[in-house]
Amino acid sequence: MPLAFHKDRGIKVEHQYKNAKNYMLPFIERIVNVDNKSVLEIGCGEGGVLLVFLERDCRCVGVDISEAKVEYAHKAMHEHLKTGRLSIVLDDVFTAESRTLLNQKFDIIILKDTIEHLYHHDRVLAGLKEYLSDNGVLYVAFPPWYMPYGGHQQMAVSKLGKLPWYHLLPRPVYRGLLKLFGESREKITGLLSNADTHMTTRRFEKLARQTGYRVLAQQFYLINPIYKFKFGLKARKQARWVQALPVVRDFVSTTVYYLLKPVGDKS
Repeated sequence: MPLAFHKDRGIKVEHQYKNAKNYMLPFIERIVNVDNKSVLEIGCGEGGVLLVFLERDCRCVGVDISEAKVEYAHKAMHEHLKTGRLSIVLDDVFTAESRTLLNQKFDIIILKDTIEHLYHHDRVLAGLKEYLSDNGVLYVAFPPWYMPYGGHQQMAVSKLGKLPWYHLLPRPVYRGLLKLFGESREKITGLLSNADTHMTTRRFEKLARQTGYRVLAQQFYLINPIYKFKFGLKARKQARWVQALPVVRDFVSTTVYYLLKPVGDKS
């Protein structure tokens, strides 16, 4: 069954906040000072990441397509919402309606553990430029597809949730195994969608180039920083020689951070 913190939204917010404060923010600030910036997080979930930026006097907008997560965020972030410096929106930012609704540019866009759930990655990355200010940056983090739990199969409710790498089985075998162990149709559909949209570091870097971005900074982790808060494991950066091997690094890196800027912006 899923680990307890996947069900407790309060714990998830705490993990999101601590991870952002101790790891995400320092990574972004290698390049950009975040004070008083405008921030958009796509796939904001319960809103824990945005709390860190609110502490730095940022103006924040969070967008998510999960009604339950947005509803929780509205309750948990009630005091921040009243200040007018935070908005949490139930929507899809890639629709024409959302572009009219947001109607603003952002200095920092956050796409954390989200891009691997989306289709049409080229259109996603290209579309995000519409929301970036002239000197804006895009932060993207995701677990590479080939890493032990790159298919998010830890979310399975059966014993399969503890098994690594079986998401790499041929799709029919993967589907059959999930069905055999009693996973629901909804759960199987969700897990297979990750198989459809699987994101590797090499693929992401190629897409970034093709859609007109340059990489300002990147960091691969052997042990995902958020595991410190979930499992008590110390974060560990990936060895440089491993980072130089695109296929190998995907199997043994549990997350990767990227900071991007559109190519035309020379600042």
